[in-house]
Amino acid sequence: MPRSGLRDLPAITEDLQEGELEKRLKTCLKILIDFEDEGFPEPLPTLASSLLKPFFYQHRSKTIRMLTLCLIAEVFRISFPSPPYSNQEQQMVLPMFVSSLQVLEEPGASSYVYGCTLLETLSTVSVFSLEGCTDTLSDLFKLFFTIVRPDHSTKIRQCMIQVMSSVVQEVSCVSQELLDLILINILEPAKSEMPSSYALAVDFIRAASTHLEPYIQLFFNNTLVTGKSSESEVADRIYDLILELHGIDPTLLLSVLSQLEYKLKSTDSDERLQVTLLLAKMFALKDSKLALENKTLWFCFLGRFSDVSSDVRTECVKHSKYYLAYHPDLSGDVSAKLHERFHDPEESVRLETVHAVCEAAAESLEAIPKLLMDDVQERMRDKKWAVRKETMTNLARLYRQVTSRSGVQVAEIKKIDWIASKIFHCYYQSSLPDKLCVERCTLSCLVPATLEVKERMSRLISMYSSLDEYATRAFGEMLKSQFQTASSLKSFITYQEEDVEENRDMFEGLKKALSYFVSEPSNAFEILDSIFKACKDQKLKDEFLKALSTDSLCPDVILAKANILKMVEEMKGVSEVIKVLLDHCCSILLDVESVQILVEKICEDMHIHNSDDCIADDDQVALQKLQLLKMVSSAAPTFFSKPETLQHIMGFLRSKNEQISKTFLQILTAIGGHVHTSASGCVMVFCTNFVKLLHSNIIVMFKILQVCLALEATYNQLVTEVIRCLHPVLTQLVLKGSPQLTKDATRCFIGVFGDSASMIERLFKNLAAQERLVFEHANLSNTLIAIGQIAKLQPTLFATYYKQVIRDFVVKELLVIDRSKALYNEGNPEWSEESSVSFETQAKVLGIKVLVLWLLGIDRNHKKLAVPVFRLLDTMLAHDGDLQGQDNISAPDRSRLRLSAANGILRLARNPVLVDIISVQQFQRLALVAQDTCKEVRARFMDKLHHALKSMELPMSYISVLSLVGTESDKRARAQHQQMLIQHIGVRRNYFKRNPSDHTHPEYILCEVVYLLAHHPCMESVDESSTQTVQECLSFIMEPLLRGGDAALAFLILESIKKTVDAQDPENKEICEKMHNICDMAINEISTKVDKKLQGVVTQRIALPVRLFSLSKKYSKLKFNNKATEDVSESENCQMISEGNDHELGGKRKKALKEKTKKKPKKHPIEIIKFLLVLSIVLSAAQPREIKEDTCTELHIASTLCVCAPVARCTKWNDTARTYVLLDEREERGSISVIDLD
Repeated sequence: MPRSGLRDLPAITEDLQEGELEKRLKTCLKILIDFEDEGFPEPLPTLASSLLKPFFYQHRSKTIRMLTLCLIAEVFRISFPSPPYSNQEQQMVLPMFVSSLQVLEEPGASSYVYGCTLLETLSTVSVFSLEGCTDTLSDLFKLFFTIVRPDHSTKIRQCMIQVMSSVVQEVSCVSQELLDLILINILEPAKSEMPSSYALAVDFIRAASTHLEPYIQLFFNNTLVTGKSSESEVADRIYDLILELHGIDPTLLLSVLSQLEYKLKSTDSDERLQVTLLLAKMFALKDSKLALENKTLWFCFLGRFSDVSSDVRTECVKHSKYYLAYHPDLSGDVSAKLHERFHDPEESVRLETVHAVCEAAAESLEAIPKLLMDDVQERMRDKKWAVRKETMTNLARLYRQVTSRSGVQVAEIKKIDWIASKIFHCYYQSSLPDKLCVERCTLSCLVPATLEVKERMSRLISMYSSLDEYATRAFGEMLKSQFQTASSLKSFITYQEEDVEENRDMFEGLKKALSYFVSEPSNAFEILDSIFKACKDQKLKDEFLKALSTDSLCPDVILAKANILKMVEEMKGVSEVIKVLLDHCCSILLDVESVQILVEKICEDMHIHNSDDCIADDDQVALQKLQLLKMVSSAAPTFFSKPETLQHIMGFLRSKNEQISKTFLQILTAIGGHVHTSASGCVMVFCTNFVKLLHSNIIVMFKILQVCLALEATYNQLVTEVIRCLHPVLTQLVLKGSPQLTKDATRCFIGVFGDSASMIERLFKNLAAQERLVFEHANLSNTLIAIGQIAKLQPTLFATYYKQVIRDFVVKELLVIDRSKALYNEGNPEWSEESSVSFETQAKVLGIKVLVLWLLGIDRNHKKLAVPVFRLLDTMLAHDGDLQGQDNISAPDRSRLRLSAANGILRLARNPVLVDIISVQQFQRLALVAQDTCKEVRARFMDKLHHALKSMELPMSYISVLSLVGTESDKRARAQHQQMLIQHIGVRRNYFKRNPSDHTHPEYILCEVVYLLAHHPCMESVDESSTQTVQECLSFIMEPLLRGGDAALAFLILESIKKTVDAQDPENKEICEKMHNICDMAINEISTKVDKKLQGVVTQRIALPVRLFSLSKKYSKLKFNNKATEDVSESENCQMISEGNDHELGGKRKKALKEKTKKKPKKHPIEIIKFLLVLSIVLSAAQPREIKEDTCTELHIASTLCVCAPVARCTKWNDTARTYVLLDEREERGSISVIDLD
């Protein structure tokens, strides 16, 4: 507008009407806004002076006030830099500007447009640069951050930023208060609660970074370096502030980073933690280049992964997932540090490391090095349950995330298919929580139970196909355990009160089986009784039956389970146990319908259809899928009861693949008794059509009989036909088949014709004929295998001919005579392949098996018949496998014979009737096989031993054999044996917790260990080498024994042994000295392996087996008559104390024994007086004390005075009584009391 335009400004006076005044003010504002010429127009001072009159800027009309301030702002703009106002007038106007801008908070207000005009004008001129306006500036900044709204236009926000930037640029110094007003808006809670203010602050800092940088750096220097106390509101949040500023503009903190490096090395752990957390977040930002631009700071930060503070290490690990997922350049450095943290001594650090790697893998599986994934799976064997649980859970979630993605590639699935196998490996852990965690991971992640049934079965097939051998076995065990426990729980809750009294033993057996799922063994029976009483409520009982029924579908089971938990939620202590039981028992993965779909999918994958003649895919993966059906049929045969399911299964037998046909027969055998009635016709027609086919397939011929027997009630006609056809075939297989076929055919023959003694006797006479029982016979192997099976399964028939077979042929003709003249050669290897074993050795091995099977089958005269067999097998071990000792057998053949003899003794020892017949010397010789010179003999013998111990089929004393593994040179084998030793001890320890009356403390293994090592061949000459050997054996067995064990009890057992002599040779002082020395070495092991002192009181008796130990004359002060001793030793009141009797006595027998032992031995007054006299002296001299290392010796000197020779409580393995020396620790005195004579 030309300069002359300002002369047209209307006059502004106080006498104008409000409407006219508003009109003239608007006209003036329009003219001034349009004015763009430079210079100071003449009419402007008149207008400027008029506007500063209070009448205008304090007018009652808000519009007039806003127009007045807009005009004043325009005056400032036009007259800049020389406004027509004095400094005092300017200082008066500036606060009015600030207060008037408040109108911007309400975009819908009538004056909002004038507020925008005012703000736009102020953004073009620096009107707030006057000295002494600090408070006004603070109010201005505070106002902007308060009134900014998301619906403000970009222009409004830019004007605010321009006004604040001009202030920072023009003022001589930015005060701390003003800086705080800016910085506080980028911190929490303002960042979350006022996002518009946060965005405005961020944009302003970026726009004015050059002018703000010196003040920000000064603030950080004062706070971080000099440590000056500051009145700033954000001084205590300095590290949060650094993080936010780094994200806004990294250049603001260039001088601060060096200070952070200094802080990382602070001696204050809290300060290091704060700085570490800050840098971890800064490095982890998605687009951060800080680590690449500042290598020194990055390497300094990496050092905090090994910080002495676990909290610092945890924070480093927690943020490492971002480096792996978003910063591939840093992955190498971080992976090396994480590898170390997987073995961190702190549980929380290992736990967080697992979390970090698994979460990073979920984001980008390709970014995770194989080393870290190997470390993660290794944590599933962590010693802490929490780490194992979280590792399994995180890996299972990762598996679910990858397999659930739409369009997932096969390559991605292959990268994580190992997860399922590794999780199922954890099912071999002995603890219940591990097993339950595996089950939950399976149902929630590996094969989510919430999936639609078809998708669920597809996922099950895919998962099962990826499992390795051990995982497959674990999956099968899980299914079996689930359905077996469900059956037990169902039987338990359906018991009636009257049935409980009549079948008390069976009911108690169910409770004992279910008590495994109670975390507190001490009150397990009480909780189960509470559950039994609660199930008297018919509604609750019905829900239980619905949840446990195999006829219920998975959705119904889930609903019933939820109803049960809701009904028992107020039963504290009981509801948790019920939840564990239901989690384990309820089948929410498989049901009748899902199994039908599973069978259909497997048939489809293997291209098997009923319409085809003989089509089958013989690929290994297809066979593995078929094994899945076999596993499910074995665990839950009722799920195959639908005719449609059986119809699809029938296609498998038509396959030409031998394995498929064999597996089909096994499946049909398992489900035979559960086949639905409507399916019988299908099976009948099918089997009838294939009877002729089976004649040509001798491998599966006899196996179909098992199916027929299972279906006998429905298919009598078919059974008769098949039996008629099978008789000649089975006879032929027995006489001339392969070893495995001969064994199976013999068992099948006995099963089929068990009721016909004449047919079995005719077969046996054919086998035992004189022309067949000769070494030169071509089918000698068949004869021995079949005779062994008949001896075990038909002992009555075999008893008539046992002398002819056992004595005259197996022993005298086969085992004793060495027909081979191959001389002993030191250079021969000690082991050879099966095909290289001589025929004579193979026959002798089969002869040993015949002896073992014969003893297992006999039902009387056990000792008379078994002693010669044990003596023969022991002689074979003593002569290095050469029974005659004539050196006519080669080294590999001797190894085979030693192994067969050892396995034979071990197999007989699993029989509770025969185990007591094994002498102490024979047991020691058997134990030495663990140190056999042949590696294969050691390995195979130990596998048999581990299997028997794991199933608790051997006495606990046989665990002592594992002590000899301490000298094993193969480190891998030694580690495996140690893991098995830990498992065996854990099983026994858990058994004792649930059966405290059985006295099966694992610490009593030390009795057998000490005796075994004292009689070890290496101890014949006591020197440094023998001492080293014994030390290795003791260390090997005592480390797992003391881990979680009762060190005080072990100490007392060893001290008690030192007061005894060898029961087999009491006069041999050399052996006694060896035993006592070994005890001292074991006590030293306890003192070095147990950190805390052995304090406390052991209240149970110390029971030493009298077949190994007897009291030395020094401590045998008390005598009781022989009659009492005999009464007790012959009594059948035998409890399981230290011999580890894992076989339980039947309920009726226990009751009979209890009644029998009510008879009390006759008292002998003279002996009792002697006893009481000595006991009173001991008790009066004893002072209350704790059992410590330095007092145990004194304690046991007193204890041995009170040993009672005729023990009233002894231990026994089945029929043969064993007597024990009992040392009973008093609870409050360091003295000993014997059992009550009454």
